[in-house]
Amino acid sequence: MPISNSWLNSGVSAILAGIQELELNASGGGGSARYRYVTSAKISLKAGEAQILVPGTAEPVNREITINLNSGSKAFLFWDNIGESEQNFLELTPNQPTYKDTADGGIRLDAVAVDSDIELTVILRQQEPITYKLGADDVANVSVSLWVNTDTYYGGNISDYDIEKEINNFTSSDDGISGNKIFIINGFTPGERITFNIDAASAGYGGSKVEMQLINPLQLMFFLFHTGIEEHLWYSLPNFLGSSEGFGKVFKYGGKTATATGGELKVKPKLDMFAGRFVATNSFNNKSDTCIITDYRPNASDPKQGGTFTLGGF
Repeated sequence: MPISNSWLNSGVSAILAGIQELELNASGGGGSARYRYVTSAKISLKAGEAQILVPGTAEPVNREITINLNSGSKAFLFWDNIGESEQNFLELTPNQPTYKDTADGGIRLDAVAVDSDIELTVILRQQEPITYKLGADDVANVSVSLWVNTDTYYGGNISDYDIEKEINNFTSSDDGISGNKIFIINGFTPGERITFNIDAASAGYGGSKVEMQLINPLQLMFFLFHTGIEEHLWYSLPNFLGSSEGFGKVFKYGGKTATATGGELKVKPKLDMFAGRFVATNSFNNKSDTCIITDYRPNASDPKQGGTFTLGGF
């Protein structure tokens, strides 16, 4: 029986369509021979603000990233684990507004608005399904709790008067202010910059700054171990609490304000350092002293950034 032209044409078309479908499925498909899935977002940053553009992935992926500067004067792009101080960045300007990476591999990409507010368009194509969001939506909301209340008496169960006195001096306020001495950042994304606002206008601090110090847990363990085994506890504990070579070694620099009355303070907490205190210059003795935190208000307009710490005296 002869084979009709209509059957032959439809059969060949079906075979060709099947081959094309197999090629697309094998390669990732879609509008490209590689990338089957696509998503995009417009992201706005204020001047000086940093933000994740494309999150990293736990395993390498085949994806293509395109970043375009829609408005603003300049943007810097950074890959994960490359610090700004090393000057390892890409620069987007109105003259060169576009960056494209066709072999990203799953590395996180961040952006900083340099001189002005900016708007970026981010387009992502990926071979595997896209299970994350572009921009800062994956960054945790910031939450803070306050500890070591100055109105609480912590020396009640200590029999040695000298140690009891030192504990009371350490935990109370010299100026009789109700508040707290320690903060804990409960909610944060490790390694991401958080901007807090520090209100110390009425505190009357000397010097030129208010400094945030974070607790180093390894130094804290050393401090507690050394204190606990010291034979002459009545001598060593007051010495540790009152000496910069003692308890002061527990704290590491976290950030500072531009003036002693407060302002913005930026910090990058990590899983091993997310609690600390504020210190400022005590005009009475011209030495650094622990500030009293009288209030903390979360950032209602942007919960992914820090709120406002209000500081009193010492």
